Amino acid sequence: MSALRPTPLQGLLLLAAGIVLLLIVGLGTASAATVTVRSGDTLGAIAARNGTTATALAAANGIADPDVVRAGTRLRLPGSGTSVAVTGTSSGGGSYTVRSGDTLGAIAARHGTSVGALARANGISDPNVLAVGRRLTVPGGGGVPAGMVPVGSGGSAGGYTVRSGDTLAGIAARHGTTVAALAALNGISDPNVLAVGRRLSVPGGAPASGASSTSPTQVRALLDLYSGRHGVDPSLARAIAWQESRWIQSARSHAGAIGVMQLMPATARWFGPAVLGRRLDPTRLEDNIEGGVAYLAWLQRQSGDTRVTIGAYYQGLAAMRARGPYDDTRDYIASVLSFRGSV
Repeated sequence: MSALRPTPLQGLLLLAAGIVLLLIVGLGTASAATVTVRSGDTLGAIAARNGTTATALAAANGIADPDVVRAGTRLRLPGSGTSVAVTGTSSGGGSYTVRSGDTLGAIAARHGTSVGALARANGISDPNVLAVGRRLTVPGGGGVPAGMVPVGSGGSAGGYTVRSGDTLAGIAARHGTTVAALAALNGISDPNVLAVGRRLSVPGGAPASGASSTSPTQVRALLDLYSGRHGVDPSLARAIAWQESRWIQSARSHAGAIGVMQLMPATARWFGPAVLGRRLDPTRLEDNIEGGVAYLAWLQRQSGDTRVTIGAYYQGLAAMRARGPYDDTRDYIASVLSFRGSV
Protein backbone atom coordinates (compact mmCIF):
# COMPACT_ATOMS: atom_id res chain seq x y z
CA MET A 1 0.00 0.00 0.00
CA SER A 2 1.45 3.37 -1.00
CA ALA A 3 1.95 6.05 1.73
CA LEU A 4 -0.30 9.09 1.75
CA ARG A 5 1.60 12.11 0.48
CA PRO A 6 0.52 15.73 1.20
CA THR A 7 -0.50 17.95 -1.66
CA PRO A 8 1.77 20.97 -2.43
CA LEU A 9 -0.76 23.27 -0.69
CA GLN A 10 -0.83 21.08 2.42
CA GLY A 11 2.97 21.05 2.45
CA LEU A 12 3.13 24.83 2.38
CA LEU A 13 0.60 25.07 5.23
CA LEU A 14 2.61 22.61 7.34
CA LEU A 15 5.80 24.56 6.68
CA ALA A 16 4.15 27.86 7.65
CA ALA A 17 2.77 26.32 10.85
CA GLY A 18 6.24 25.04 11.75
CA ILE A 19 7.81 28.47 11.23
CA VAL A 20 5.16 30.14 13.42
CA LEU A 21 5.74 27.55 16.16
CA LEU A 22 9.49 28.12 16.07
CA LEU A 23 8.98 31.88 16.28
CA ILE A 24 6.66 31.53 19.28
CA VAL A 25 9.10 29.23 21.10
CA GLY A 26 12.06 31.47 20.21
CA LEU A 27 10.33 34.63 21.37
CA GLY A 28 9.22 32.99 24.60
CA THR A 29 12.79 31.99 25.32
CA ALA A 30 14.40 35.29 24.34
CA SER A 31 11.94 37.51 26.15
CA ALA A 32 12.52 36.11 29.64
CA ALA A 33 14.49 38.72 31.63
CA THR A 34 17.38 37.36 33.68
CA VAL A 35 19.86 38.60 36.24
CA THR A 36 23.30 37.23 37.15
CA VAL A 37 24.07 36.72 40.84
CA ARG A 38 27.05 38.77 42.04
CA SER A 39 29.35 38.15 44.99
CA GLY A 40 27.59 39.18 48.20
CA ASP A 41 24.10 39.02 46.68
CA THR A 42 21.18 37.46 48.55
CA LEU A 43 17.95 36.23 46.99
CA GLY A 44 16.05 38.81 49.03
CA ALA A 45 18.23 41.67 47.78
CA ILE A 46 17.91 40.55 44.14
CA ALA A 47 14.14 40.22 44.56
CA ALA A 48 13.85 43.70 46.09
CA ARG A 49 15.87 45.26 43.26
CA ASN A 50 13.61 43.66 40.68
CA GLY A 51 10.20 44.24 42.25
CA THR A 52 9.44 40.64 43.22
CA THR A 53 9.82 38.37 46.28
CA ALA A 54 12.49 35.88 47.32
CA THR A 55 9.81 33.16 47.35
CA ALA A 56 8.71 33.90 43.76
CA LEU A 57 12.33 34.11 42.59
CA ALA A 58 13.16 30.77 44.24
CA ALA A 59 10.08 29.11 42.70
CA ALA A 60 10.87 30.46 39.21
CA ASN A 61 14.40 29.02 39.37
CA GLY A 62 13.82 25.76 41.27
CA ILE A 63 15.81 26.93 44.30
CA ALA A 64 15.11 24.69 47.32
CA ASP A 65 17.07 26.76 49.86
CA PRO A 66 16.64 30.53 49.31
CA ASP A 67 19.55 31.19 51.70
CA VAL A 68 21.99 29.50 49.30
CA VAL A 69 22.65 31.26 46.00
CA ARG A 70 25.95 31.06 44.12
CA ALA A 71 27.73 33.99 42.47
CA GLY A 72 27.61 33.68 38.69
CA THR A 73 24.25 31.87 38.64
CA ARG A 74 21.86 33.28 36.06
CA LEU A 75 18.36 33.67 37.48
CA ARG A 76 15.10 34.08 35.57
CA LEU A 77 12.90 36.90 36.87
CA PRO A 78 9.33 35.69 37.51
CA GLY A 79 6.67 37.30 35.32
CA SER A 80 9.28 38.89 33.07
CA GLY A 81 8.22 39.42 29.50
CA THR A 82 10.44 42.09 27.99
CA SER A 83 14.14 42.75 28.48
CA VAL A 84 15.29 45.98 30.06
CA ALA A 85 16.72 48.79 27.97
CA VAL A 86 18.05 51.70 30.01
CA THR A 87 20.27 54.50 28.80
CA GLY A 88 21.51 57.66 30.41
CA THR A 89 20.18 56.87 33.90
CA SER A 90 21.78 59.83 35.57
CA SER A 91 20.60 63.13 36.98
CA GLY A 92 20.82 64.49 33.45
CA GLY A 93 17.94 62.27 32.27
CA GLY A 94 17.81 59.52 29.68
CA SER A 95 15.37 56.91 28.37
CA TYR A 96 13.82 53.63 29.48
CA THR A 97 11.87 50.88 27.71
CA VAL A 98 8.83 49.63 29.65
CA ARG A 99 8.90 45.94 30.55
CA SER A 100 6.19 43.55 31.75
CA GLY A 101 5.11 44.30 35.33
CA ASP A 102 6.46 47.85 35.36
CA THR A 103 4.54 50.72 36.93
CA LEU A 104 5.23 54.41 36.42
CA GLY A 105 5.95 54.74 40.15
CA ALA A 106 8.54 51.95 40.07
CA ILE A 107 10.27 53.43 37.02
CA ALA A 108 10.30 56.89 38.63
CA ALA A 109 11.77 55.51 41.87
CA ARG A 110 14.54 53.62 40.03
CA HIS A 111 15.55 56.76 38.13
CA GLY A 112 15.35 59.26 41.01
CA THR A 113 12.45 61.25 39.60
CA SER A 114 8.73 61.60 40.34
CA VAL A 115 5.65 60.06 38.75
CA GLY A 116 4.36 63.53 37.84
CA ALA A 117 7.61 64.52 36.13
CA LEU A 118 7.76 61.23 34.23
CA ALA A 119 4.12 61.52 33.12
CA ARG A 120 4.59 65.13 31.96
CA ALA A 121 7.78 64.32 30.05
CA ASN A 122 5.97 61.61 28.10
CA GLY A 123 2.47 63.08 27.72
CA ILE A 124 0.91 60.34 29.88
CA SER A 125 -2.60 61.27 31.03
CA ASP A 126 -3.29 58.05 32.98
CA PRO A 127 -0.21 56.92 34.98
CA ASN A 128 -1.86 53.55 35.67
CA VAL A 129 -1.79 52.57 31.97
CA LEU A 130 1.61 51.67 30.44
CA ALA A 131 2.27 49.78 27.21
CA VAL A 132 5.05 47.17 27.39
CA GLY A 133 7.80 48.11 24.95
CA ARG A 134 7.07 51.83 25.05
CA ARG A 135 10.23 53.96 25.23
CA LEU A 136 9.98 56.66 27.88
CA THR A 137 11.99 59.85 28.23
CA VAL A 138 13.41 60.07 31.76
CA PRO A 139 13.61 63.68 33.00
CA GLY A 140 16.73 64.89 34.80
CA GLY A 141 16.87 65.17 38.59
CA GLY A 142 16.17 68.29 40.59
CA GLY A 143 12.40 68.07 41.03
CA VAL A 144 10.53 67.01 44.14
CA PRO A 145 12.08 63.73 45.29
CA ALA A 146 9.96 60.63 44.93
CA GLY A 147 8.65 59.70 48.36
CA MET A 148 8.42 63.29 49.66
CA VAL A 149 4.84 63.29 48.40
CA PRO A 150 3.41 59.74 48.52
CA VAL A 151 1.70 58.47 45.40
CA GLY A 152 -1.98 57.85 46.09
CA SER A 153 -2.17 54.34 44.69
CA GLY A 154 -4.91 52.47 46.51
CA GLY A 155 -5.33 54.85 49.40
CA SER A 156 -5.12 58.38 50.70
CA ALA A 157 -1.86 60.30 51.09
CA GLY A 158 0.39 58.56 53.61
CA GLY A 159 -1.41 55.21 53.43
CA TYR A 160 -1.86 52.20 51.14
CA THR A 161 -4.17 49.17 51.32
CA VAL A 162 -2.53 45.90 50.23
CA ARG A 163 -4.16 44.30 47.19
CA SER A 164 -3.96 40.77 45.82
CA GLY A 165 -0.62 40.20 44.07
CA ASP A 166 1.14 43.07 45.86
CA THR A 167 4.71 42.73 47.15
CA LEU A 168 6.38 45.02 49.66
CA ALA A 169 9.08 45.80 47.08
CA GLY A 170 6.46 46.77 44.50
CA ILE A 171 4.59 49.00 46.97
CA ALA A 172 7.87 50.62 48.05
CA ALA A 173 8.86 51.31 44.44
CA ARG A 174 5.47 52.82 43.60
CA HIS A 175 5.71 55.20 46.55
CA GLY A 176 9.35 56.14 46.05
CA THR A 177 10.59 54.55 49.27
CA THR A 178 12.56 51.45 50.33
CA VAL A 179 11.46 48.00 51.52
CA ALA A 180 13.41 48.51 54.77
CA ALA A 181 11.72 51.86 55.50
CA LEU A 182 8.26 50.51 54.71
CA ALA A 183 8.79 47.39 56.83
CA ALA A 184 10.17 49.40 59.77
CA LEU A 185 7.34 51.93 59.71
CA ASN A 186 4.70 49.20 59.79
CA GLY A 187 6.38 46.71 62.13
CA ILE A 188 6.75 44.04 59.42
CA SER A 189 9.26 41.37 60.43
CA ASP A 190 8.98 39.24 57.26
CA PRO A 191 8.74 41.43 54.13
CA ASN A 192 7.71 38.38 52.07
CA VAL A 193 4.43 38.00 53.99
CA LEU A 194 1.66 40.55 53.35
CA ALA A 195 -2.02 40.23 54.24
CA VAL A 196 -4.42 41.43 51.54
CA GLY A 197 -6.49 44.31 52.89
CA ARG A 198 -3.88 45.42 55.42
CA ARG A 199 -3.50 49.20 55.67
CA LEU A 200 0.13 50.32 55.49
CA SER A 201 1.62 53.66 56.42
CA VAL A 202 3.92 55.08 53.75
CA PRO A 203 7.14 56.93 54.74
CA GLY A 204 6.61 60.64 54.22
CA GLY A 205 2.94 60.45 55.18
CA ALA A 206 1.17 60.19 58.52
CA PRO A 207 2.53 57.25 60.54
CA ALA A 208 0.15 54.48 61.59
CA SER A 209 -0.87 54.20 65.21
CA GLY A 210 1.92 52.57 67.19
CA ALA A 211 4.44 52.70 64.32
CA SER A 212 7.85 54.05 65.28
CA SER A 213 9.46 56.86 63.32
CA THR A 214 12.34 59.28 63.73
CA SER A 215 11.92 63.04 63.90
CA PRO A 216 13.11 64.49 60.56
CA THR A 217 14.19 67.66 62.37
CA GLN A 218 16.39 65.67 64.73
CA VAL A 219 17.89 63.59 61.91
CA ARG A 220 18.63 66.66 59.80
CA ALA A 221 20.31 68.43 62.72
CA LEU A 222 22.54 65.43 63.43
CA LEU A 223 23.40 64.97 59.75
CA ASP A 224 24.46 68.62 59.52
CA LEU A 225 26.36 68.46 62.83
CA TYR A 226 28.45 65.43 61.89
CA SER A 227 28.91 66.60 58.31
CA GLY A 228 30.58 69.74 59.67
CA ARG A 229 32.66 67.72 62.09
CA HIS A 230 33.94 65.27 59.46
CA GLY A 231 34.20 67.59 56.44
CA VAL A 232 31.31 66.24 54.34
CA ASP A 233 28.94 68.39 52.26
CA PRO A 234 25.71 68.30 54.35
CA SER A 235 23.57 68.10 51.20
CA LEU A 236 25.38 64.90 50.20
CA ALA A 237 25.02 63.31 53.64
CA ARG A 238 21.31 64.17 53.73
CA ALA A 239 20.78 62.73 50.23
CA ILE A 240 22.59 59.48 51.08
CA ALA A 241 20.57 59.10 54.28
CA TRP A 242 17.31 59.80 52.43
CA GLN A 243 18.15 57.27 49.73
CA GLU A 244 19.12 54.65 52.30
CA SER A 245 16.27 54.86 54.82
CA ARG A 246 14.07 57.94 54.26
CA TRP A 247 15.63 59.08 57.58
CA ILE A 248 14.04 56.26 59.60
CA GLN A 249 16.27 54.90 62.37
CA SER A 250 14.18 51.74 62.84
CA ALA A 251 14.72 50.71 59.19
CA ARG A 252 16.36 47.30 58.69
CA SER A 253 17.38 45.76 55.36
CA HIS A 254 17.33 42.11 54.20
CA ALA A 255 21.13 42.11 54.45
CA GLY A 256 21.06 43.35 58.07
CA ALA A 257 21.90 47.05 57.52
CA ILE A 258 20.64 49.28 60.31
CA GLY A 259 19.14 52.72 60.75
CA VAL A 260 19.23 56.10 59.05
CA MET A 261 22.59 55.49 57.35
CA GLN A 262 21.95 51.72 56.89
CA LEU A 263 25.19 50.77 58.64
CA MET A 264 26.18 47.11 58.51
CA PRO A 265 27.11 45.84 61.99
CA ALA A 266 30.42 44.48 60.63
CA THR A 267 31.30 47.89 59.17
CA ALA A 268 30.48 49.57 62.48
CA ARG A 269 32.64 47.08 64.41
CA TRP A 270 35.62 47.75 62.15
CA PHE A 271 35.16 51.43 61.41
CA GLY A 272 34.42 52.72 64.92
CA PRO A 273 37.65 51.63 66.67
CA ALA A 274 39.86 51.89 63.56
CA VAL A 275 38.84 55.36 62.38
CA LEU A 276 36.85 57.08 65.14
CA GLY A 277 38.75 55.52 68.03
CA ARG A 278 35.63 54.24 69.79
CA ARG A 279 32.96 51.58 69.49
CA LEU A 280 29.84 52.35 67.45
CA ASP A 281 26.36 51.08 68.20
CA PRO A 282 24.42 51.41 64.92
CA THR A 283 21.11 50.97 66.76
CA ARG A 284 21.69 54.33 68.51
CA LEU A 285 20.63 57.28 66.34
CA GLU A 286 23.69 59.45 67.09
CA ASP A 287 26.18 56.62 66.57
CA ASN A 288 24.42 55.53 63.38
CA ILE A 289 24.53 58.98 61.83
CA GLU A 290 28.06 59.85 62.92
CA GLY A 291 29.33 56.44 61.80
CA GLY A 292 27.68 56.77 58.39
CA VAL A 293 28.83 60.35 57.82
CA ALA A 294 32.38 59.57 58.99
CA TYR A 295 32.45 56.56 56.68
CA LEU A 296 31.29 58.81 53.84
CA ALA A 297 34.15 61.22 54.66
CA TRP A 298 36.62 58.31 54.67
CA LEU A 299 35.38 57.17 51.24
CA GLN A 300 35.79 60.73 49.93
CA ARG A 301 39.40 60.81 51.11
CA GLN A 302 40.08 57.43 49.51
CA SER A 303 38.41 58.14 46.15
CA GLY A 304 38.62 61.92 45.66
CA ASP A 305 35.52 61.75 43.44
CA THR A 306 31.90 62.42 44.47
CA ARG A 307 30.30 59.87 42.14
CA VAL A 308 32.78 57.17 43.14
CA THR A 309 32.17 58.02 46.81
CA ILE A 310 28.40 57.65 46.41
CA GLY A 311 28.78 54.40 44.49
CA ALA A 312 31.26 53.02 47.03
CA TYR A 313 28.84 53.72 49.89
CA TYR A 314 26.41 51.36 48.15
CA GLN A 315 28.66 48.84 46.40
CA GLY A 316 31.87 48.96 48.41
CA LEU A 317 35.09 50.75 47.49
CA ALA A 318 37.06 47.61 46.59
CA ALA A 319 34.34 46.40 44.22
CA MET A 320 34.04 49.86 42.63
CA ARG A 321 37.78 49.95 41.98
CA ALA A 322 37.94 46.37 40.70
CA ARG A 323 34.80 46.24 38.54
CA GLY A 324 33.42 49.75 38.22
CA PRO A 325 29.78 50.51 39.11
CA TYR A 326 27.17 47.82 38.61
CA ASP A 327 23.95 48.78 36.80
CA ASP A 328 22.02 49.18 40.05
CA THR A 329 24.91 51.22 41.49
CA ARG A 330 24.55 53.67 38.58
CA ASP A 331 20.84 53.95 39.40
CA TYR A 332 21.74 54.50 43.07
CA ILE A 333 24.21 57.28 42.20
CA ALA A 334 21.67 58.99 39.95
CA SER A 335 18.99 58.79 42.63
CA VAL A 336 21.25 60.25 45.33
CA LEU A 337 22.29 63.10 43.07
CA SER A 338 18.63 63.85 42.29
CA PHE A 339 17.89 64.13 46.04
CA ARG A 340 20.91 66.36 46.71
CA GLY A 341 19.70 69.86 47.55
CA SER A 342 16.07 68.70 47.79
CA VAL A 343 16.16 67.11 51.25
